[in-house]
Amino acid sequence: AWPGGFHLVFHRYLSFSYFTGERRLTMAQKAWQALEPGGALVLGRQDELQGREQELFEPWEGVEHIYRKLS
Repeated sequence: AWPGGFHLVFHRYLSFSYFTGERRLTMAQKAWQALEPGGALVLGRQDELQGREQELFEPWEGVEHIYRKLS
């Protein structure tokens, strides 16, 4: 398990660019667990959340590639 209590997690250019399927979802879930409520997940320019990953985070209004943890 990842440590928790973070307000900001960077996941750039690996997890959401090269991983697929369940591996991507697992990485999204681990980031979600590590973040405090309302915390931010920052992805790389070419990364995006897909499918069930979008159930964990919402886009941060007014900025690209930054997502807010949903409760």
